[in-house]
Amino acid sequence: SSQGGLNYEKIANMNPDVLILCENDNWQNAEEKLKVFGIPVVVCNAYYTDQIFDNVNMLGKIFNEEKKAKEFIDYFSSKLEYINSQLKNVQRKTVYFEYRTPGRTTIPGDYFYEMVNKAHGDNIFREAKATQIQIDDVVKRNPSYIVKVSEANVYSSYIPPTLEDMKRIKAEIISRPGWDSIDAVRD
Repeated sequence: SSQGGLNYEKIANMNPDVLILCENDNWQNAEEKLKVFGIPVVVCNAYYTDQIFDNVNMLGKIFNEEKKAKEFIDYFSSKLEYINSQLKNVQRKTVYFEYRTPGRTTIPGDYFYEMVNKAHGDNIFREAKATQIQIDDVVKRNPSYIVKVSEANVYSSYIPPTLEDMKRIKAEIISRPGWDSIDAVRD
C-alpha cells in the first residue's frame, strides 16, 4: 500500500525482518504499531537524489549485499563524474520543472530539486519559498527547457505516457496564455 494505507495486521502476519518506508510515508505510526511484533521500521528516502549513496549503503547492510552496494555506488558515481566533467565549462540551461499540475515545481529541499541540479539544470524557481508558484511567473522567467513529470490524473509517475499522451500534454503546455513567447516553447 502507500502513504498511510498500511495494513499492519497483514504486515505482522507476514513476519518480515524489517519494514522499509519512505520518509513521506507515515513511518512513525508504522514504527509504533509494529514494535509490539518486533518488526523494526527503516526510513529510506529514495526520492532524494542527494541521499542515494547513503541509502544504497544502508540497503546493502540490511540485505547483507555491501559488495553489490559498493559496485552500484561506484557505477553511479562514475556516471555523475562523467556528466560533471563533460559539462564543467558549459553554462547551465534554465529549466522550469513541473510536477503533475500547472505551477507545481521544485525548490531546494524538495526531492526533485537535486535531480534538476545533478542534470546541470538551472532551476528558474531555485529561490522560491513554496513548490506551488504563479504560472505567469514561468513566462516572466523564460526558461530554455520545460520538464513535465506526470499528470494529476496519473497514479504512478513510473509508467511513461503513451505517444498520444505526450502529444496531448505538450499541446496543453504550449497553449497556456503567453507561453508561446517562452524560449522553451519557441525553440
